[in-house]
Amino acid sequence: MASVPLSFSGQVIHGEGRGRELGFPTANIAVEEDGRGILPRGVFAATVQYHEDEESFALVNIGTRPTFGEINLVVELHLFDFTGDLYGQSLKFILIKKIRNERAFANIEALKEQINHDIHQARLLFAQQEKGYTQHP
Repeated sequence: MASVPLSFSGQVIHGEGRGRELGFPTANIAVEEDGRGILPRGVFAATVQYHEDEESFALVNIGTRPTFGEINLVVELHLFDFTGDLYGQSLKFILIKKIRNERAFANIEALKEQINHDIHQARLLFAQQEKGYTQHP
């Protein structure tokens, strides 16, 4: 796996609304065909820049959503404590640390439990960084 931090940018597009249905709204990023090979796969803690000068912590999933049997690559960002509309905006996101590999879950409840755990892990990471601790990939 490529080491992090890595930065990427892309435009927010409409997805299927699955993240919102699960209780974790996401900003889906358009993935250009030539970018598919350079994106690392997995779930990452990240920072996101939006509205040109605002920033948020986020959980980023880059993969195919195997729990739902999908095969197309998606990039979806769950911005922490964010409300608003980002459709059409260009976002820059910096992958700070890989939380885990993407994998299929037996059911939706197991997936939701894992996402809650991933968010908790990412928040701990960011809290440690704000206190001056260093993280190693």
